[in-house]
Amino acid sequence: MKQLSGKVAVITGAAGGIGSALAMELANAGMDIVLADIDVQSMEDLAEKITSLNQRCICFETNVSEFSHIQRLLDHTLASLGDCHLLINNAGIIRAAGLFSVDFQRWQQVIDVNLNGVLYGSRVFGEYFISKKEGHIVNVSSAAALFPMPGMTMYTTSKIAVESFTMQLRWELHQKGVGVTLARPGTTKSKIYEGPQVGLPRAQANRVTQMALRPEGLARKIRRAVQHNRARVSSGAEVYLFGLLRLLPMWLKDPIGKLIARTTLKMLPQKQID
Repeated sequence: MKQLSGKVAVITGAAGGIGSALAMELANAGMDIVLADIDVQSMEDLAEKITSLNQRCICFETNVSEFSHIQRLLDHTLASLGDCHLLINNAGIIRAAGLFSVDFQRWQQVIDVNLNGVLYGSRVFGEYFISKKEGHIVNVSSAAALFPMPGMTMYTTSKIAVESFTMQLRWELHQKGVGVTLARPGTTKSKIYEGPQVGLPRAQANRVTQMALRPEGLARKIRRAVQHNRARVSSGAEVYLFGLLRLLPMWLKDPIGKLIARTTLKMLPQKQID
């Protein structure tokens, strides 16, 4: 995949943040782009920017938590653009709440999007890539996968699973000519933190957004990782901080976790907002 020009990339969660930055980065590298998201208007606005670069771009409304949607996404890509070479499983959601402050439906929604969306995309597109012995899959995890964060239990659980799955996927697909990369971003400017359903108090959500990194740097790292079939790329100070916390012995890690729980759970609503 060193040569990207003339090839086709599919990006889930493409309507904003990391997804839209990836779309522009890959389009500038000469790739045709398929945008997959539930936010149709934002996708269409982004598609106009990509087509202005003389690259083909199509939008496909996609709920990644539905296996049938992922299969239709591949079928539509092949019918419209003739081939596919790269899948980036980027779609994700956050529900900040204590484990017992959220109903099971909200828990399941996070697992369905953040984990099952990755599993479905990797399976459907992976089988196609295997059939032609060419292709690459990028799964977007999070710095939160490195250290369990009370108050973000649903999110961190899903991202920890994505990390383990992606490494296994990379090793299994190596002999079949298919590359796999894990992307591990820290806090990045994105709509993922917005809206009452996220559960973050407005002041905290604004503070997170203001301090977050812009996604363009990560997009460049991911593009280079695809070209060189690197196992993992990281971005943001949290990756290194949480990585250090993970190395601590349990007699230190346990009281730190309890302190985080006491602090964060006081800041979050007692019931998740619909």
